[in-house]
Amino acid sequence: MRFMSKGICFFIAGLFMRGSFMTLALTRSRWARDLYTIQAPPGNPNTIPGMESQFFAQTSVRGKLGSLALGTFLLSEIPVNLQLGTKGFYARASFSGTIGEGILKRFTTTYDYSRRLMVLEPNGEFAKPFPPRKTFGMTLVSDGPLFKSFKVSGVRKNSPAEAAGLQKGDLIESLDGKPATALRLADLRKAFSEEGSEHVVEITRGSEPKRSVAVTITMVSIEDS
Repeated sequence: MRFMSKGICFFIAGLFMRGSFMTLALTRSRWARDLYTIQAPPGNPNTIPGMESQFFAQTSVRGKLGSLALGTFLLSEIPVNLQLGTKGFYARASFSGTIGEGILKRFTTTYDYSRRLMVLEPNGEFAKPFPPRKTFGMTLVSDGPLFKSFKVSGVRKNSPAEAAGLQKGDLIESLDGKPATALRLADLRKAFSEEGSEHVVEITRGSEPKRSVAVTITMVSIEDS
């Protein structure tokens, strides 16, 4: 992929985009090794709860990149995830981690597919600092016909989700009276990430009867959870 800044064209290797999300892949180069040494914060590696045995599980150390230049544009204090896994998809020898969360939404973008070119123009989001990474402390997966079965795949210890009484393996039957068949995974993720919002979640747990759980969303730092 190439991108253009003020008429100058640049090349990016390992660029991944999804909506307004943009991530740069780190290869296991000397630069990547230096990044591990300089930027990786102390503490234990993080693994998304409930994903430990899955092929796409990530075991990473989070940190920040001091600055990143995209042509003439300079971004500062950029979140990075440095992969430490020894098995699964992210343990490939050619992959060391990712840089950036929400970089692309800081630009107005124009795509020239015939020339594989992306033109970047800073917008009103460009100068804003990257927001702190926060979580309710729960991960969800969808399965079943049309992916309408929503399961709690993991709950972080000492998280708001745990305090609310949610547990790994819970099946979400409804949210605020709306049945799971009328929900999308994106709807649930949005609901469980809106600070201060209140919800009633109907769940089933194993062979137990359905129960309702009242939840007030509190977001805590991912680094601290």
